[in-house]
This record gives sequence, structure tokens and C-alpha cells, in this order.
Amino acid sequence: VYIVPTMCWVATIYVVRHLTSNLGINAAVVLFGEFFKVLLVIVLMLLSGRLFQGLNWLVFLSVLAVVMNSQFLLIFKK
Repeated sequence: VYIVPTMCWVATIYVVRHLTSNLGINAAVVLFGEFFKVLLVIVLMLLSGRLFQGLNWLVFLSVLAVVMNSQFLLIFKK
């Protein structure tokens, strides 16, 4: 669920960077990308709830939180 919004955020940054190569990326672009990513995560979560009627929300949200924070595990990797 979380990889699709992240890839959309990266694509937004990539497209804006190449369209405005001389200006660079400003805070508004990053904020728009983050807003779009959060909105897409919410839509995908609601869609998952509708498609899978027996979805265990506690497990789903726990796994989502672990996946979102898994990048911090790379700090401890040597």
C-alpha cells in the first residue's frame, strides 16, 4: 500500500525537477508531494477496507506503521 504513494511522490519531484531545471525544487513542491502521498495512502487504505471485508485493521495498521518506519532500521545496519 505504501510503495505506490511513495513512487508517486518521487515521480512528482522528478518531473518538477526536470521541468524547472534552472530553478530547483522549493518547499512548495515537497509539500505538495507529501500532501498527495498522504491523500493517496488514505484512499488506498479505504479501498483496501472495501475490497477485503474481513480485514483485521489492527494488523493492517501495525504492518503499515512498521513498513513506513523501516527506513530507520537502516541506521543500525553496518
